[in-house]
Amino acid sequence: MSSLVSAQTPRQPADRLNVVERTTGVEDDGELSCRNASLSENDRAECARQGCAASAGVIPHFQLEERLVRKCGRPIWVSINVSPVRGQDGGVLYTLGIIESIEERRRAEDALQQANELLEQRIEERTRQLSASQARLQAHFNNSPDWLTLFRARKDGAFVYEDLNPATERAYGLKRDHVIGRRLEEVLGMEPAQLPLRHMRACLRTGESQRYIARRTMAGVTRTIDVMFVLVPERHEDGSVIIATARDVTAMRRIE
Repeated sequence: MSSLVSAQTPRQPADRLNVVERTTGVEDDGELSCRNASLSENDRAECARQGCAASAGVIPHFQLEERLVRKCGRPIWVSINVSPVRGQDGGVLYTLGIIESIEERRRAEDALQQANELLEQRIEERTRQLSASQARLQAHFNNSPDWLTLFRARKDGAFVYEDLNPATERAYGLKRDHVIGRRLEEVLGMEPAQLPLRHMRACLRTGESQRYIARRTMAGVTRTIDVMFVLVPERHEDGSVIIATARDVTAMRRIE
């Protein structure tokens, strides 16, 4: 880190800036020098405000990170620490300024900020992609003619309805809110639930898909249904998830 110390006596209010403008700049050798740099307009105003406050005794000193501009137009960054040195009567004898180059740190901070912005953009893009994918899956779930059901396999051995699509609601003759959270045997009845329970337990135990075809009477309609259970690979603290797909194959069976 390059640094430079400068002291000057006060002659007029603008001289508070001279400690900065006369002693900063970066030569090709990387050292601070007193040429080829000036404060930008915004930073000049802030420096003047802080300098007035320090001279008036409102603040003991001031420290700013300033953006200086070379005559060639390229900005450089410095840290400026300015302290007025007072005599016995409280008047300012001279102003002591310490200027340090912080170019490397600022470049590192800028690089980190750019990296963070790029990461945020990628996260937003990935979030949009996931949202679109979830929307497509939800549309399929809601509009599929197959009976699609999600079961939670609880640690106590129960299989509880976690979700079902509109086709399943129509087949069951029950509203979704009357099914979610209930055990399989509470919805189907104890005896009709035994066959699917046996296959769901096998699916959970082996991790392999299970399939069966059976005749079922639901909501006053007797159908032949082709049922498959698939275990979702991810495990949760409150139990595994099994996806059930059931298709009405009554008409196909009649043709056969």
